[in-house]
Amino acid sequence: MKLQNKVVLLTGAGSGIGRCLANELAAHGAQLILTDMNQEALDETIRLYGIESQILGTVISNFLDDNGVEKLVEEALLLSPTIDVLYNNAGMMAMGQVRNMQWSDYERMQKVNQNAPIKLTYLLLPQLIDNGGGYIAFTCSASALTTPPGAAFYGMTKAAVNAFAEGLRAEVHNKNISVTSICPGFVHTPLAQNIDYRDKKSEEQTKAVPAFIGSSPERVARLSVNAMLGKKAIVVIGWDEKVKRFIKNSCSYLYGKINLIMAKFLLDD
Repeated sequence: MKLQNKVVLLTGAGSGIGRCLANELAAHGAQLILTDMNQEALDETIRLYGIESQILGTVISNFLDDNGVEKLVEEALLLSPTIDVLYNNAGMMAMGQVRNMQWSDYERMQKVNQNAPIKLTYLLLPQLIDNGGGYIAFTCSASALTTPPGAAFYGMTKAAVNAFAEGLRAEVHNKNISVTSICPGFVHTPLAQNIDYRDKKSEEQTKAVPAFIGSSPERVARLSVNAMLGKKAIVVIGWDEKVKRFIKNSCSYLYGKINLIMAKFLLDD
């Protein structure tokens, strides 16, 4: 797959992984429609990398609004009647054991992490088929595959998207549409510092994660675009997450013990 002059709709482009993805996609010659909740953040993404010439436009989107996805599709198609690549990257996270979470935490994550990318894909899929093909990517998180204690709600929303992508991948294969799930582990981004924590210990331990654990957003963006170009079905980013997934698949008893240890380490009594 080539990205030169392809039109990419990228959500969550105002910071973190999304900001780096904008730069990486532009480096491959893509024409970008960037969307985020914050216009100043989008402007900073464009200014930071000097990619003005490859921006078709920006759209302010709020997936917490009931019709936020429909508005985004409408405005994006005004900027370009053809969208070749849909990159569902926007997300949010609240962290804590289930008994300490607020139900509104789950509802917000469900709207942003789960419903929005699925509905956005649903609405744009007919156009991709009519265009003769395209590409759909989801930033799913490794929590979709190995859900740690304190991330039950978050992992559930990401797992739903990964399941959706898995089924969709087979459905659209003969339509020349590729679908990839990107599953990074811990990423050193502002999101990690701005999580809504519901356990004090979770906040302390997460904010103290050393640099050698996890990945930079630049690395995640680079590997994600490489996965897209290679038409990979799923890619797990982070050595620690690959180890956890291997243990889960090969020895469920040991994986369960590891999660129990993590619960003592991450969660309040």
